[in-house]
Parts: sequence; C-alpha cells; structure tokens
Amino acid sequence: MDAKNVMNGTYGILRIDGIEYANISSFEAKITNTRQDLQLAGSVGVDSKLLASVGSGTMTFRKINSRVIARNLPAIIAGKDFKMLLILTVDDPDGLGKETISIADVWTNEFDLFKFEAGATMEENVTFGFNQSKIIPVDLVVE
Repeated sequence: MDAKNVMNGTYGILRIDGIEYANISSFEAKITNTRQDLQLAGSVGVDSKLLASVGSGTMTFRKINSRVIARNLPAIIAGKDFKMLLILTVDDPDGLGKETISIADVWTNEFDLFKFEAGATMEENVTFGFNQSKIIPVDLVVE
C-alpha cells in the first residue's frame, strides 16, 4: 500500500437532484442488516440468516442559505413524502480511481429547522433513509 493512494474526503462531492452542494462538510451513508441467529441441527454451532437491510445516513452542511428547509418543509407541511436522488463522488487526484455511488428515492428522517450557538459558525444536520435496492455503484475502485 502506498499512503498517497488513501482517498482524501476533501475531494468528496455531493449532488442532490443534480445540484452540487459545495457547503457539505461531512457525509455518511450505511447499510444496517437485521439478522436472526439459527441453531444448526446436529451441531452446537450457530449461524446467521439475513432477514432485512435498511439504508440510513447523515449529511452535515455549513449553513450558507435556507436550501435544506426550503426543499423539505413545504412537502412535510403538505403531508407529502419528499424523496431525493443523491450522487456521491470522491475523486482524489492521488487515488487509484474515482468512486461514485448513486442512491435514489432517499427520504428525510430529520433535519435542523433552526439551530445556532453564539460565537460559532452554523451547521445543518440531515438524517435520511433509503432502500438498499436503490443503490447504483457507478464507479468503484477495485484494485
């Protein structure tokens, strides 16, 4: 392994419905599996059966405008389900390649309506969920 090839998150890009969000400061998406332990007949060994999986994550933005509120609040007030398309890319020039993942039909679980602290820059946090079947690996580094 060459240390220079470790991907640097500074080169991460988030697009929501085709719009680049340059004010993103951190992003995490993950899959959580629900499993059931199964006792195997004729053995003291226990195996595990995958029952379901769900995607979830968190986005943190530096507060420069009201875009998060403007995109989410009208749908919520109207009682409508708001869904987004996320495209995430890390393209570190020292890396072994570009990684891009697309996640469709992403829903918002929670977002900051208003939050501030005296003497500090403002951030907005958004938690979200998605169906793992809506993930498309566009570019992967498989070396």
